[in-house]
This record gives sequence, structure tokens and C-alpha cells, in this order.
Amino acid sequence: VWLRWNLDGPTQTMPVWYVYDQKAAKIYVLSGERQQTIPGAERLRECEVIFRWKGKNARIGEIPASVRVIPPGSEWDEVAEKVAEKRLNIPGLPEETARRWRDECTLLELTLKN
Repeated sequence: VWLRWNLDGPTQTMPVWYVYDQKAAKIYVLSGERQQTIPGAERLRECEVIFRWKGKNARIGEIPASVRVIPPGSEWDEVAEKVAEKRLNIPGLPEETARRWRDECTLLELTLKN
């Protein structure tokens, strides 16, 4: 998916790697790792989620979403481990990766609005 947001300036749009939790109906996005840094991630409160047709590079639709920063110490470890399990080519176990991310990254929870 792509995200579009506006924080104190021009609108920004970028593709993001994400994990969708079907049971919770939430999208999780990590910012701060070497491959994906979202400017202002820690201040995001809403954005547009842009769905694209893989392989065709065509936009399917856009849905507004509320954004919540998951603070370390809450459900951070559980969510970060789920994200780490889906991340390809990371060294170490998901628990180790989640601990490293806790110090270096911002973990976002997106809830799509109807």
C-alpha cells in the first residue's frame, strides 16, 4: 500500500511495507528501519491508505485511516513480533528484532475508516 499524509507542509505520499492483521482489522507499519522511514511518523494521527493493483501499478482506491503510535511497553512487543515474523531477510529471531526496533523505530497502527 501507499500512505498519503500532511504534517505542517506539503502532502507526502510513499509506498510502505505493512502487515495486515485480519483478526484485529488493523494495518501495522514500521518506520525507522534502514529500508523504510516515514517522515514525521511519530506525529501522524490520520492518513489516506492507497491500495494498488500489484503488477499493474494501478490505484484501486483510497480509504482514510486513523493512526495510533504504539508506545513501547504497551502491546509493542506482541505487535512488533508479528511484524518481524512477516519481514523477510531479517537477521535473528522475531523477538530479537522487536527488541532492536523498540529503540530505533516507530510502530504505527492504522484503522481504516468506513
